[in-house]
Amino acid sequence: MTEKIDWSRVQAKKISNERPDGWPEGVRAISQDGLTLFGVEEGTGELFWDGKRVETRTRLSLTRPQRRYAGAIMAATVVAALGAAVQGWAAYNDWACKVGWWAVC
Repeated sequence: MTEKIDWSRVQAKKISNERPDGWPEGVRAISQDGLTLFGVEEGTGELFWDGKRVETRTRLSLTRPQRRYAGAIMAATVVAALGAAVQGWAAYNDWACKVGWWAVC
């Protein structure tokens, strides 16, 4: 038979008093009891701890040279797209003139 969990005791002892060297001030380890507070939503598989959704955020930040490189690639892509459009327009006009369709020729 399984033992009932005393949730008030678990929540009272969820954080360890220990803090490993090098961790930021105010950050503590999770105690063995605190691990009981992890949960997973059955439908989506989202992770929760103590009833709150665990969120992680990673922000993309580029250095100045990376931004310049990305800008140059973007400009080259726009020029290539315009060149392809002009080439397509020229090919259509050449073909349309040959078959007698409307064209600027």
